[in-house]
Amino acid sequence: MVHNLPDGRYGFAHLDVDVYNPLLESLQFFGQRLAVGGVLVLDDYGVRKCPGVRKAAETFTAERFPAWHPFTEQLLLVKVR
Repeated sequence: MVHNLPDGRYGFAHLDVDVYNPLLESLQFFGQRLAVGGVLVLDDYGVRKCPGVRKAAETFTAERFPAWHPFTEQLLLVKVR
């Protein structure tokens, strides 16, 4: 899935993946490559028919990413270190 993308630094990524395992893999890929101050946007966060999104976000965000939930169906993650 994400294996064909350039192995450089990213400043922004919008992820619209509704299933836990592929989303977690995408978060790990971009999380390692995201520049400090970079933003990840997760679509369908909190949507009942997509429970894998919330679960993957909670699994991933424990250390490096404070989460900002703007009370929409998206979650914004900002890399701080």
